[in-house]
Amino acid sequence: SRPSGRLAIALPPAFCQEILAPNLATFRKMHPEVELELVITGRGVDLVREQIDAAIVVGPQEDSELISKALVAGPLLWVASPAYLAEAGLGPRFSPLTPHVQLIEKRYGLRRMPVQVDGFSAWLDLATGITQVNDPLVVRRAVLNGAGISPLPQFYCQDHIDRGELVQVCDNVVFDPDISRLAVVYPSRRLMSPKVRAFLEFLNTVCRV
Repeated sequence: SRPSGRLAIALPPAFCQEILAPNLATFRKMHPEVELELVITGRGVDLVREQIDAAIVVGPQEDSELISKALVAGPLLWVASPAYLAEAGLGPRFSPLTPHVQLIEKRYGLRRMPVQVDGFSAWLDLATGITQVNDPLVVRRAVLNGAGISPLPQFYCQDHIDRGELVQVCDNVVFDPDISRLAVVYPSRRLMSPKVRAFLEFLNTVCRV
């Protein structure tokens, strides 16, 4: 049957702005009978209670009753603007790193954030004295304008690195790659409607999975 009717999707602001919004016109042309409702939120949602058909989520999920499909995988990269590095007299690797972290996405702002340093387990205090914000695009904008060093998901900063607007630093200090993984979650496949299936296929295309 043709995909049609209301389709409610919950998703983070950054994903909507960077990945989905530029492609909404294409989805509309492909499925004009689908009444898409986007719920922009940085918090978790209860799909059943809030009548959400699917949600885009970041990081590992604990709800085993939902199907989870990876959309975008990529590590967190430490980045800074070339101007900040020049002013601070920093090269591509330096220590200590945390005095240069001015703000961070809230989900990574932990007092004991586990990392690997040169292949060995360690932890960083990414909470004390650091501004926290729940949107990685705000972090990116601030860092582009000289606000120190911060970790950003690769899919939100790689283009800026390629253009020389940001510089990757401290590549020997790495995070668990799963903490920045983007996935779509939805109820059991046995209950999947044509409109949900169509949207999942569309996500596979725009996310280049």
